[in-house]
Amino acid sequence: MDIAILGEYRYFGQESSPDRLEILNNTSGTWPDLLSIPPHIAPVPDRPQSSLFPPIVDGVVPGSVKQAPAPQGYDVELVVSKSRVTWAQGTILRKVLDYNSEAGTVTQALFVWFADNTTTPHVTPISQDEPKDASQQSRRQALVVILRGVAKIYFHNGETHSVSLPFRVHKAWAMDLGLLIEIPYDKNSGMPPFYSILDPLEEFATVNMVPAPSSSRIQDTEVHNTLKHISCMDPLHSIAVTVDVVQKRFRVWKYMSTMPRPTAVEMEPNTHFLEISSDIKFPSPDARVFGAHAVDGSYVFCVFSKTRKKVDCYMIGNEIAALWTKPAADAISLQATRPNLLDVLVLPLPNQDPGLLLWTGYAAEFFSCKAKVEKIIQLKDAVQDRVSLVLRTGVIMRAQLSFMARSSLVREALDALSYALPIDLLQMVKHRFLQLEFSQDSQYADVRSPREWDNLVTTLLSLISIDLASSTEKPAPESDWDVFLNSDMHRHLGGHPSFRGSTLLPLPSINPFIDMIHKSRQLAALHSNTPPTSSLDHFLQFIITTLHLLLEDRKINIATCREGDPTPLLMLLCHLSGKTTWIDFYARYDTSSRWITALQNIHLSETFVPPDHGHPPPDLFKWISSIVSRSPAQATEPFPTLTSLRKERDPTQTVFMRLEFPPCEQTNKITKLFTTLMLDIDGEQAVVRALASDDFSNTFLDQLPFGVSLPLREAIWKCRRNPSPDLGPKALSFIGRNDLAELKSIKQPGHYITLPSRRATEPAKKLDVHSLCKDVVNTGEEGDLETSGTEITDSEVTNLRFGADKRVAETQRMLQSSSILEISAPDDMDLSEEDVRAAHQDLLRRLAQRTLALSVGRAILTFGTLASNLPQKYPVPLITLSAKLTPSHGVTEFDVSTIGGEHALDWPQFHNGVAAGLRISPNSTDVKGSWVIYNRPTTLDSTHAGFLLALGLTGHLRVLSASQLYRYLTAEHEMTSTGLLLGLACAHRGTMDRTTTKQLALRIPGLLPPEAAPLNLSLLDQISCVLGVGLLYMETSNRGMAEVMLSEIGRIPQGHELQECHSLAAGFALGFVTLTQGNRQTELNDMKIVEVLMGHMPGSSYRSGVGRGSSGASVALGLMYLRTNDVLIADKLRVPDTQFDLDYFTPDALTLRVICRCLVLWDNVVPTKRWILSQVPRYLKSSTGGPPVSETSRQSYYAILAGCCFALGLRFAGSSNETAFECIIHYVDMFRDLGRNAGDGSYEGSITKSAIRRCLDISVVAAAMVVAGSGRIDFMRRLRTFHRKTAGDISYGSHMAYHMALGLLFVGGGGYTLGTSPSCVATLLCSFYPRFPTSPSDNRAHLQAFRHLWVLALEPRCLVTRETHTGACCSVPVRIHLKAAYYQSQIQIGLDRRGSVTDDWIRSWQSQGPTFGAPSPVVPRSHDPSIVLKDEVLETMTPCLLPELSLISKIEVLGPRYWPITLDMSAGQFGRTRLWRILKARSMAVIRHLGHLSYADDPLGTRGVLARPFPKLLDGDMGESQTPKGNMAQRIEQILRDQFQRDRANMQQLLGPGGSGENSASYGEDFCGIFLQDPQVTAFANYLCRAPNRGKALHSRSLPLDDEQDKARAVFFTEVLYECLTADKVEALGVHVWLFDIANRLETLDMLSMQTIWELRIVRNYYDTQRRLKVDGQERDASGQPVFATKATDEDGSETLVKVGRIYELFAKITKKVEGHLEL
Repeated sequence: MDIAILGEYRYFGQESSPDRLEILNNTSGTWPDLLSIPPHIAPVPDRPQSSLFPPIVDGVVPGSVKQAPAPQGYDVELVVSKSRVTWAQGTILRKVLDYNSEAGTVTQALFVWFADNTTTPHVTPISQDEPKDASQQSRRQALVVILRGVAKIYFHNGETHSVSLPFRVHKAWAMDLGLLIEIPYDKNSGMPPFYSILDPLEEFATVNMVPAPSSSRIQDTEVHNTLKHISCMDPLHSIAVTVDVVQKRFRVWKYMSTMPRPTAVEMEPNTHFLEISSDIKFPSPDARVFGAHAVDGSYVFCVFSKTRKKVDCYMIGNEIAALWTKPAADAISLQATRPNLLDVLVLPLPNQDPGLLLWTGYAAEFFSCKAKVEKIIQLKDAVQDRVSLVLRTGVIMRAQLSFMARSSLVREALDALSYALPIDLLQMVKHRFLQLEFSQDSQYADVRSPREWDNLVTTLLSLISIDLASSTEKPAPESDWDVFLNSDMHRHLGGHPSFRGSTLLPLPSINPFIDMIHKSRQLAALHSNTPPTSSLDHFLQFIITTLHLLLEDRKINIATCREGDPTPLLMLLCHLSGKTTWIDFYARYDTSSRWITALQNIHLSETFVPPDHGHPPPDLFKWISSIVSRSPAQATEPFPTLTSLRKERDPTQTVFMRLEFPPCEQTNKITKLFTTLMLDIDGEQAVVRALASDDFSNTFLDQLPFGVSLPLREAIWKCRRNPSPDLGPKALSFIGRNDLAELKSIKQPGHYITLPSRRATEPAKKLDVHSLCKDVVNTGEEGDLETSGTEITDSEVTNLRFGADKRVAETQRMLQSSSILEISAPDDMDLSEEDVRAAHQDLLRRLAQRTLALSVGRAILTFGTLASNLPQKYPVPLITLSAKLTPSHGVTEFDVSTIGGEHALDWPQFHNGVAAGLRISPNSTDVKGSWVIYNRPTTLDSTHAGFLLALGLTGHLRVLSASQLYRYLTAEHEMTSTGLLLGLACAHRGTMDRTTTKQLALRIPGLLPPEAAPLNLSLLDQISCVLGVGLLYMETSNRGMAEVMLSEIGRIPQGHELQECHSLAAGFALGFVTLTQGNRQTELNDMKIVEVLMGHMPGSSYRSGVGRGSSGASVALGLMYLRTNDVLIADKLRVPDTQFDLDYFTPDALTLRVICRCLVLWDNVVPTKRWILSQVPRYLKSSTGGPPVSETSRQSYYAILAGCCFALGLRFAGSSNETAFECIIHYVDMFRDLGRNAGDGSYEGSITKSAIRRCLDISVVAAAMVVAGSGRIDFMRRLRTFHRKTAGDISYGSHMAYHMALGLLFVGGGGYTLGTSPSCVATLLCSFYPRFPTSPSDNRAHLQAFRHLWVLALEPRCLVTRETHTGACCSVPVRIHLKAAYYQSQIQIGLDRRGSVTDDWIRSWQSQGPTFGAPSPVVPRSHDPSIVLKDEVLETMTPCLLPELSLISKIEVLGPRYWPITLDMSAGQFGRTRLWRILKARSMAVIRHLGHLSYADDPLGTRGVLARPFPKLLDGDMGESQTPKGNMAQRIEQILRDQFQRDRANMQQLLGPGGSGENSASYGEDFCGIFLQDPQVTAFANYLCRAPNRGKALHSRSLPLDDEQDKARAVFFTEVLYECLTADKVEALGVHVWLFDIANRLETLDMLSMQTIWELRIVRNYYDTQRRLKVDGQERDASGQPVFATKATDEDGSETLVKVGRIYELFAKITKKVEGHLEL
């Protein structure tokens, strides 16, 4: 065999002189000229070191390494020169790394595979209690550069890591997964010699080395080893070889890597070395170890010693055993003859062997590879089948040893022969074939064929003893034409279907078998020294059976049945062995059987007569036809396999050849599937499970003959219509029910959904300079949403929910703060210029109050609407306070000194930064620590501080490292510290994170040691840290934190500006820590928290005045006893009983007490006016029940009403409860009307008007909480009127309340709503605390940063459905079943609301049920409430907001346009968890029936396939010239538009006779364009369902040219198309084409092959069996006869994939045709 010389190897960047290039170009890879190449320049110490690695594609292996295919391409090269690393592949420079600036010298550079954490959502999770095997982990490749003290890791996607190396590195090694570091040997250090790291985010861990039990060297096991070899990415084994430097012996280990446990506190060893007993001496210090594989695939390692000039090979088993020893000048392993297995290439000593020696894994047998070994001194850099040859002149030549068969038939035949032959004979066959195929010696010129299969045939026949008679010599052709007819090319192409039936190319005139025999005799003569024991005569019977099974396997696969044909060889072998029955079998498939009769004088030698068992040849088609005719109760004989054949040949054989793919695997799969289908009781479901468990795909079915695949497709189609409940996600996905697979899968939602992307067939959009300039102009345009911060990037859900009108666009317009407003200013001619300017500034001041408050509402509107593709420099919209005054004043700048100067803009800018940051979705993976630092401004400001808080609220702040946090905190910027610390607490809410606790504790005096020096701390930072501690320890009942927070409530002395704010923050923090824990037995019971809190409230303890700590105490008490319904605690929070006690409470305090009392009595909160009025004390009501007369009493009266409304908002937050909303909106309108008329000019009147304004603010926010995310248009119109009001008495806080309510109405673009869990209620109270600031800089009562904690109360309860084949959002009708517990509260509401209703109304409500958000049921007191305690059914369209998940029992997707699916929430925790993950991912999979359009395209259902007649055929030609240009979406849109116009004008014509008129045909064309998005189905309609115009050629050569036949063909296929689309069985289209082709070829019987007849017989027998089984299970009449109700259903094809009548009709035609042919 000859070695291919690829050329000279030069490392990347190396230059070569012109004379060297000229000589190299003239060598042409020949050995004699290589010595003339000038040598390289003499080596110098700093010459770069280069190394080669296997080619890579994207550096990612998605699963086990044992299943990863070897990529092809150029070798990857690393060139290391001092502090510079060059990474190249071929001629492409990938990366250059220079470490001069770091003053580091590169120790080593290599490629390593690490764990791929980016794909973990798509990997089946493993229990955290068990370590995860590294072989189950997805991995990705990275370049690792070892420097002094640090390892640099570079991934292909640009991700980089730096890992500290706290030790010196001797050498680094790449394992199957992870990096192994070996430190220098030092017997005095006591350090372990090896460390490993599997993930760059982890730290290095020691390697656990376990010595063999029989080893005598147990002491000092680790410190005496140095690594010599470790296998990397080996598909079979993980082996390491070390040297005991003390005892000078090799030690062999098996290593295993395990992923560290996520919950482990300390890093545990993740790599384990298990020693294999061995006793191999270490030959010399220069010994080199490398691995290879034996013939059975087992791992061996070789030791080459340059001093001893020998290479030793050792077999690895339970113990190490020597395999062979060979004198050698060098040796290396590479993939030469076996895929993914290593052979050993040996460079022999001079004058010992004429060429390189190649060991292929068997015993000690080598065969020679032609090469001038005297010119080679070294072998190096082996990659796959390539190796570098170092010549004596210093030239490095790259050579290739590719000795693998390229033909799949040859590869499968060699693999199959391993079952028929012993290994020694198989190796001889393989070696002889390789020499014949790859050797360029002239002695093989007359024997070698250009086809690999012919060479294998010649090789096999050369090893068989054949006696040739004198009359069988090969005759010479007489003419050139005879030479052509007898050539290999003619024999190869003559059987092609293109020449079928042609008389122009006759058969060869010379017997091809004679040629085969003569070539084999010539090859046998070239190997005349072969011993007689190498003959294959004794195994001829097994060879014939093996090759026959291979032939049967290839016939069952249409992808391989045309590549080569082993039938002639089988016929010859059967003739030699006397198998006449087998020859008759092959004669049905091959026409060359007529030449066999001329071989009567050719037979085997008389020394051996093969046994003839007399059994007929196994026929797979016959076996399938037999098994489909049987019932499950009947037994069937299994089909023969190669495994059974090998056992018959030699039952004692224990060593087998390792094969990459087992031969005849297709046959094994088919027999297994049909056995399961026909013999299992639940055959269809069982075969689907078998298909899914073995990772079958639709490609497997497409490669089967139609007759064989049809029963399997029938089973899949039936399971798709009625899947079994026990089918797993893989099985459901295989049958096309990805919607059900999504519900059952534990993978990330959306795994089985095709993401929306541009089709490969659609051209990319090309932008010219005009389009680019237009985009730039639009981007910079004033008022554009793209720069306003109100844009909703992920707008699919928003458009589907609110796309019918402009409500979202109007809300975006109202919440913009970056655009310059255009307003009309009154221009009084009598005013002076200064007065006019003052009037304009006053107008701008009032507008500025509104503009500065918009950011808070905008944050709610745009929350989470930017999921991916974050810009590198994140944009933050500006706050524009200027305005354009009309008609002629131009743009007027606002003087900020009128509102307090630039300092007054700090908090609005803070809110603006929060709004910008909250646009980033919590699910986004693009936020990295480096990205946050990149967006940090040079000078920290309030905007960036708000941005940091937003990242903390969405959980992204966890990506910041400790050093990055330190840089922020040491800047000592007050606003930044506030936003960062509060954001950290939100990001780690409820986790008690120690690192965050330390950061917060440093700024809380109560958590500092008593002896600590007083710190100069900002009170704003203290307040934010106090609340941060409450968030960090939420619902933990931590005693230490509770004590500190309790003491913090009254720590700030009276009179301080922020005393109330600090007290309130401490109260919230205490409430967060003790949330709902009031009545529970906890460690807090002895702290007397209630008594201490009551001491801060006005009451019996003191009456000296209203304490400013009362608000914090009230909040803490209300949250601590939230939902406990504790009457005693509620009485402590009640409204004062007397007018005298009322004087100690401000209206704001009354509002807060009412809210906190309702938090305790949670279940008693009812959305009725009666309940609200019942909370007002009697002394505060007038004689008519209305408000009192005095101004102070009226203020208290209104404050109580507002508190009740706010309590209702919390109680029904996010529920869209119509009753609660109507109740609150009644008081909103009342406060609005009172505000218009309030104020008589007196001081008390102005105070009352201000109090009414605050009540209006509170009630508006309360109403928005109830309908959060609903987008109610009526409420939005009310809020728009509030937005337009800019009167002088409307404060900054009022604008904040109105626009927060406006944002809540469309929170997250309609994708979110509010929850009512205890933590949600607590954060809502803190965020919408009913005391809004009076100015932009007001923080006296409540820190403005807390206004954004509503994020923690959001729940993604918007159910979004996506079509699985496109990934696009769609509207689907769903039915939501609610639990009975939901009705108890609704009934209570009804009992409190009305007195009685009729029994008829109750029965009507029971039968229909209200819809979500409709008025609650009203039940009379006289009726038993249990009459309505049944599951309520809510029917709506997606996307929609769901009720709270705890109230839902089941969700159903309704038909008829979509496949029905059900998500059962009552089945257990999995259903609730899966629904929550689906809601977070906004991805619930649905599948639309083919015959229907979506509800967005066809709201009324008038364009579906069943809504109008379908034509009998499609007239006209829909060629490429008539196809609308553009992408698929534009084509469908145009078709729909044209269709709508035709529907209105031509409806009567569409219903004409037969439906075959011009308009019907046009509808058919539009139907195909709309519904047939599959290119194959579209081609089916275009080419087969239309009758071509007269004179035009048909697209298919097999169709007749007669017009009537054309029309009949078009009618048939149009009927088939309609049938398949209406029944969702598009996979049957190909079967019908096959049936039509058979019927068309019946005109010439010879064109129907035997295989086609068998396929039809299989299909007929299968449907016969199915009908028989169905009849056996049917009801019978009085006489015992079955009621034949199934015949009609079978006839119309509604229960079968293909109409059974078509099969029977076609089979009857064939039978009739055969009978007529026999009569002739």
